[in-house]
Amino acid sequence: MEEKNMNQQQQYSMLNIIAAISVSGLIYLGNFVSPVISSISATYPDVSESTIKMLTTIPSLMMVIMSLVSGGLTSRYPIKKIVVFASFFSLVGGVMPVFLDGFAFLIVSRVIFGIGHGLIFPMASAIVNQLFTGKQRDRLMGIRAGVGALIGAAYSSIAGVVGLINWRYSFACTAVVIPIALLIAWKCPENELSKNTAKTGSAVKEKKLTTLTYVIYAGLFVFNMLMVTFMTNLSLVISRDGIGTVAQAGTVSSVYTVSAFVAGVIFSTVKSKFKRFTSPLAFGLVGLGLAILFFSNSLPLFYVGAIFYGLGFGFYNPQLTMVAAQTATKPIYAPIAIAGYTSCVGIGQFLASIILPQVAKILNITSTRSDWLISFVGCAIAVVISTAYIIATGGAEKKAKN
Repeated sequence: MEEKNMNQQQQYSMLNIIAAISVSGLIYLGNFVSPVISSISATYPDVSESTIKMLTTIPSLMMVIMSLVSGGLTSRYPIKKIVVFASFFSLVGGVMPVFLDGFAFLIVSRVIFGIGHGLIFPMASAIVNQLFTGKQRDRLMGIRAGVGALIGAAYSSIAGVVGLINWRYSFACTAVVIPIALLIAWKCPENELSKNTAKTGSAVKEKKLTTLTYVIYAGLFVFNMLMVTFMTNLSLVISRDGIGTVAQAGTVSSVYTVSAFVAGVIFSTVKSKFKRFTSPLAFGLVGLGLAILFFSNSLPLFYVGAIFYGLGFGFYNPQLTMVAAQTATKPIYAPIAIAGYTSCVGIGQFLASIILPQVAKILNITSTRSDWLISFVGCAIAVVISTAYIIATGGAEKKAKN
């Protein structure tokens, strides 16, 4: 099977590879919304700040459900067909606020958008994981994350600029789904591994995930609850504290995604040097970025914080995706492991705006940036725990090899 997959890889053209990687362009569509959160809040002054934040976290909640659905679909349908189908929901939900007024319609639109987002998100990594192997997979997984981040930077910049005119125009930008979906439908290869699984493996009931898989899921749930505070608080803090405008919030977000792009490009090299300790490195950089943001009162320092956060995210995304995939009992179940990982990402991101304020109350933290304070301390704890686990056991990668 591995030899067959290697032969298939040699037949892929550059356009085939580009089409497979372009799925990442569909998972950063939320960047069109984050920079204009403060403008939406000004339009609906009677709506609480925590409710406004839900516009960025509702898609994450939908991702919890839909990513599990997409994991099951991979044993029956090629990933590219799942992605093209899901793109319709992303498009409809994305552009609804352009034509319909009222905060209730905004909520509904994010639910519809979240259906597509949840189906697509795990597929961006799963298709690379299935079509490629070895060092080529590591390299393309990093490039996929990096290119996706670069596209996300463009989305954030565009949203910041058009949001100054009218925040609804940023939602209209979701129409970029159309050319990306057409490219995927036209040139993205179909994943033979999933099709073979549908023919030979679906009728056999067997264990798909391991105990280690669920341990990693629990850790990733907490970490993503901490990590998402960068996006949910960025625009609000910059505007509320008089640090900058909506457009400048978009620029800070762009700096983060450009840094994530750089990290994705060099991921294969970094992984070859840090090996199993790539995960603690990613946790540490994310925490450092959030710490800088917490203590910053000027725009240049926000750029510095965004750089470190982006580097951490750029390493974290491909590394933890592959770690989750390696904990599956067989390679054919890697998409299911990735889907479960994505579900934990989604629920962690959604619950962040609910749980973290309560944690701040319990700890009697009164700072307006309490989410960032809790998050960077949590990231530091994650570095210690993950490093100790790797030293003691060899980590998930060593267990997968065994």
